[in-house]
Amino acid sequence: MMDERYLWWQKTLADAFLVPQVGPLVLFIDAAELRSIAPELDDPAADFARAVRDTSLRAPGAYFGRVERERRAWKLGDRAMPPPVLPVLAISVLAATRMRSDGQALSTNYYRRHAEEIEPDGAQAELTALRNEVAGSAFLDVWAHCLLTDLQAEIAAVAESRRVK
Repeated sequence: MMDERYLWWQKTLADAFLVPQVGPLVLFIDAAELRSIAPELDDPAADFARAVRDTSLRAPGAYFGRVERERRAWKLGDRAMPPPVLPVLAISVLAATRMRSDGQALSTNYYRRHAEEIEPDGAQAELTALRNEVAGSAFLDVWAHCLLTDLQAEIAAVAESRRVK
C-alpha cells in the first residue's frame, strides 16, 4: 500500500492533468504549477518530494520498486485509482525544470537534478548512488513507456465514464 501523501499527490496530479481534452496530454510541472494545484500547502515542492521519497524503498537497484509493484497490481486490477507512477513521472519533469549549471553540475546533468529533487537534503554519497541508479537503469525509457501506456488506458476510462453520465 502506498503512503497517504503519495496517494494524495497521485490523485491531485490526476485531477489536474488526466482530464478529457482535445489534443495531446501535456504534463508540465514546475514550482509555480505545484503551487497552483496545491495552494493549501506552504511548500508544495518539498511536500511532493517527501511523498515520493517516503514511498521509495531506498534500496540500491530498487529505489522505485514499491511503485513498480503497485503499477503492476494497478494494471491487473480495476484501475479505480490513477496510475501509481504518475507522481514519479511528475517529479522527473519537475527535476528537468531545475536544470542549471552551478559548482556541482552542468546544466545538462539531468540525473543529478533528479536525485536532488527527490533527496534535497541527501548527502553526496546518497545523491551519487541515486543518480547512478536512475541513469543506469534506463529509468526514463522504462517509466515513461509504462506511464504513457497506463495514461492511455486512464484517459480512455475517464472519457468513457464522463460519456456514460
